[in-house]
Amino acid sequence: MNIIKTSDGFKDTESKYELRFNDPWSSLGPIEFRINSTGAGGIVTSRAIGGYGSLTRRTINSGDQIMEVGAGLGEAVPWLVKRYGQIIPPIVVADPFDYQIAFEIMDWALHEAGIHDKSKRKALREMKERCKVMRSPKVRHFKMNLRDMVVQNPNLHHSADLLLDNHGANFYGDSKTQDFFKTLSKPTTRMIILPES
Repeated sequence: MNIIKTSDGFKDTESKYELRFNDPWSSLGPIEFRINSTGAGGIVTSRAIGGYGSLTRRTINSGDQIMEVGAGLGEAVPWLVKRYGQIIPPIVVADPFDYQIAFEIMDWALHEAGIHDKSKRKALREMKERCKVMRSPKVRHFKMNLRDMVVQNPNLHHSADLLLDNHGANFYGDSKTQDFFKTLSKPTTRMIILPES
């Protein structure tokens, strides 16, 4: 890694991952990553659990297969693992985001960059913990987009009990996104797709 300081964060010139700090009140979360400087399509957010609509009010049953598309650094998967990790199978995540690279950049920013702002240090520690959860045995991370996960993993077809997408494939995806959601779904699948159409 070759991490440099930028005007609003840090960038690894090798991976092209750029960490930026958001305003504390941002709905995108306190930290975001931009990948390959591609604009909106390359933004990975860190939304809090409150940004997931009705998720905290949903019933999660023993054995439920939960999937999230484009999880990024959002709080949903870590929140679900903390509360239900003992009774559900590993959560399936489709996201090309590299949690190891993100973890290393945040670790460098926390320990090497001399950040003294308490809120930024807290955000970095929290996002590192989220990365640890995403790389744990409680999560099956498919480092690919929704289309590739569905095409390459027929064993996932019709297996989702709860399907989450918070500004992921449904927001940035193609015309086949809804078809891919249907392929992953059972007749009883509950979905939380944000933004709602």
